[in-house]
Amino acid sequence: MNTKLFVTILLPILLCGCIGTPKTMNEIEVDWLAPEQAIFAAAKYAPNAIHCTIHFTVRAAEEQDGIIYLNSEKDYRDQRNVSIALLPNAQLEVGKIYGKEAKEFFLNKTVAVEGLVQRVTIIFTVDGRPSEKFYYQTQIPVQFASQLSLIE
Repeated sequence: MNTKLFVTILLPILLCGCIGTPKTMNEIEVDWLAPEQAIFAAAKYAPNAIHCTIHFTVRAAEEQDGIIYLNSEKDYRDQRNVSIALLPNAQLEVGKIYGKEAKEFFLNKTVAVEGLVQRVTIIFTVDGRPSEKFYYQTQIPVQFASQLSLIE
């Protein structure tokens, strides 16, 4: 079989075929996905969350409102980006396990993250007020360090 044909056409179809019936009204179970597949599935099943594992290299890390975002793309607004939203509890656990802050430790490392992936609406603000402009971001909130693992 042509490897390029398999990777570009058949593999995504097979992986999307792994999507099963919802475990609850707001959750759908899938196997591991690449960021592009997670984005597609999150959009397809929005506003429901998708339970899966995603593998990617952390290309950027930023902090906002006490949450550390580990991004699959350098620009978090890139439509191909998936953001791991490391909540405060996970940040503390990561610090204890790895001896470094998550922003530093995971940058340029390949990770697997397991959890609920969903499409989130990000509203642009003007002078501190919400505007009518928005974009979608695919995020996976992480509450526990055990949801993350290194792939080297």
